[in-house]
Amino acid sequence: MAESGIIKPDTYNANKYRSFNKKIRDRLAKDIKDKNFCGIYLLHGEDDYLRKSYLNALKKAIAGDDEMNVSHFCGEDVNVSEIVSIASTMPFFSEKRLIIIENSNLFVLKGNSIRPESEELGAFIPDIPDSTIFIFSEPKIDGRLKLYKSVIKKGALNAELKHLSEDELYIWCAKRLAAENIKITSDAAKELVDRVGIDMFTLSNELKKLIAYKGNGTVITADDIRAVSQVKFEDAIFDLLDYAVSGNINKTMEIYSDLLALREPPLKIIVLLGRQCANLLAIKDEDPHVITENELSAKTGLSPNNIKRARPLARKCSREKLKRGLDMCIEYDDMIKSGDMEDSLAAELLLLYLVSDK
Repeated sequence: MAESGIIKPDTYNANKYRSFNKKIRDRLAKDIKDKNFCGIYLLHGEDDYLRKSYLNALKKAIAGDDEMNVSHFCGEDVNVSEIVSIASTMPFFSEKRLIIIENSNLFVLKGNSIRPESEELGAFIPDIPDSTIFIFSEPKIDGRLKLYKSVIKKGALNAELKHLSEDELYIWCAKRLAAENIKITSDAAKELVDRVGIDMFTLSNELKKLIAYKGNGTVITADDIRAVSQVKFEDAIFDLLDYAVSGNINKTMEIYSDLLALREPPLKIIVLLGRQCANLLAIKDEDPHVITENELSAKTGLSPNNIKRARPLARKCSREKLKRGLDMCIEYDDMIKSGDMEDSLAAELLLLYLVSDK
């Protein structure tokens, strides 16, 4: 980021921080720009936003406004026989026919079994005509399945799309804003990602709010972020747990009172405290030299900023205390739902336990 504090998306060098799959994203962008397409695109991985974005960009580049030669199948109830029939048909007044298959789970086991539809499509893949292009978009794949091996052998572009790093997200935000003739300071970009997290759908919505708030030719500062973007409820719960296990009873009850004033139900607070106890237990089990903050963020749902806070907190808390806190959340949840305990009493007893030295 520039010394002036303004992110310059066209000149900022983020190579140091780019994830290992950056090369595949560049290949996708090149295919779209050059309109030089392979026969199969397998988009998969944890980032739903990137998969959706590249799917839409590929569809537009391949088919444009031609909907007659585009077939879109979504969900587990895909009809593979229909897909094979369409794929074997020559396109109508066009060079290419496009078939999109999204969130089908054909690339993973169902229970412990391989779906017959997966085997059927895998058997057809070698015979796909040159006039047909397939785009698969799946959250997970199993490399052992025949379908996966078939598309790879057929020369598919195998694009695993992981979450962007924090630094890449700063650049992405800056580019989105630059398109509206708006700049953003480095502190503001960090504040935005810390508050919102790494989910790009949520970040995109926050950027739309900021664009409407600031307008053309302006600079977004950290104060603007704090004025427009609210801290996630889950982050407030993390603050609550942080102060509680640190033994700060006054701050703990202050945050708890604030959440009640916002009409957050005590049961919801208990459930999310249990989730955060589970997150801290998971973080204690991970080697910080092996798993990155972004990977932990994707695994736990905590923002990258909270991951930075959670690691020392996880080290500070004993496994026994976190496990007991989690067990209490589960126990109180059952008691509240069965009418054996008031939700407010349960929440206060849980917080008092977490604050204690036991």
